[in-house]
Amino acid sequence: MKILKKLCAIGTLSVVLATSIPATTYFGENITTVEAATQTIKLNKTKLSLTVGEKFTLKLSGTKSKITWSTSDKTIATVSEGKVTAKKVGKATITATVNKKKYTCEVTIKKDSESQKITVGNLSFKLPKSYKEYNLGAEQDTLKYFTTGKDVLESGIAFYSIETGLKVKDFTDIFSEDGFQELMNEMVFEKTPNLSLSGTDQYKSKAGNVMISEYSYEEDGEEYLTVVYLLIIDNYLIEIVYYGKDNVNKEVSNVAKNICDTLQVNN
Repeated sequence: MKILKKLCAIGTLSVVLATSIPATTYFGENITTVEAATQTIKLNKTKLSLTVGEKFTLKLSGTKSKITWSTSDKTIATVSEGKVTAKKVGKATITATVNKKKYTCEVTIKKDSESQKITVGNLSFKLPKSYKEYNLGAEQDTLKYFTTGKDVLESGIAFYSIETGLKVKDFTDIFSEDGFQELMNEMVFEKTPNLSLSGTDQYKSKAGNVMISEYSYEEDGEEYLTVVYLLIIDNYLIEIVYYGKDNVNKEVSNVAKNICDTLQVNN
């Protein structure tokens, strides 16, 4: 029961953030995109590795002109408005053409025999086949727990999503790091006095920018570590949480990052 309370307490973070976003004063100034005359036009990826069935959205920045997308082999990979879908093993070149100038991305499609596709609501991602759904009695359509069958605090991962209605590109469009921590202090730490922030970081996943926060707390004389990944894909706020005693298992950390890299919205 203590474990369930901890997992549910962390899981409420997404709800707090989502309901705070429209009215909060912690965000930076509104972002206005202005296309400079000398702005460099480039693709967000020039090389891309996908597994069969996986999708990735290519973006051409630095231009507001019409973009024409094409693929060298539609049996290997298709593309529609920048969204690349891996069809079968092989290689293909995706081309974005603007004002008769071409920008290319070399795509390699590999077979994925080690992963399973997980669907949670309108979202899907990949987990190692060794992970199974773990029933804690608090699951919802948008909240699921997964584990390798060991202690959930050693190898468990929670995935939570909430549809916010926000139309932003990624997490950094609405949150500054300082504003995020101030919101956390007010909304989370005051309600959970034994929870303390031990570190933060950001990185760029295939699904977008991810903000990582590490928290430590004590229970029954033992110290636990909880790591929270937050990102936005389309208008979904995603929270991925994993746990550990003293030091979090590196394998679980890699699994969480792979969720971010394979996360996609199902049309």
